[in-house]
Amino acid sequence: MEQLISTPVSAMEIMLGKLAPYFVLGMFDVIVCAAIAIYWFHVPFRGLVCHACLSVPRCSLWLCFRWDSLSP
Repeated sequence: MEQLISTPVSAMEIMLGKLAPYFVLGMFDVIVCAAIAIYWFHVPFRGLVCHACLSVPRCSLWLCFRWDSLSP
């Protein structure tokens, strides 16, 4: 932890650097699961793909902030 404090980056940059890989992996998982549902199980997809791709991170961020506000 002392090495993080002595670096010339801000706290926000450290948080983004630590969370970005999990976000990318999570979005990859969503895309793979959606592709399997559509092509393998023939689940119909209605709507725009861009709306679906934008709503997943927005909902997950909302849940994270709600969970943080509920914790003591």
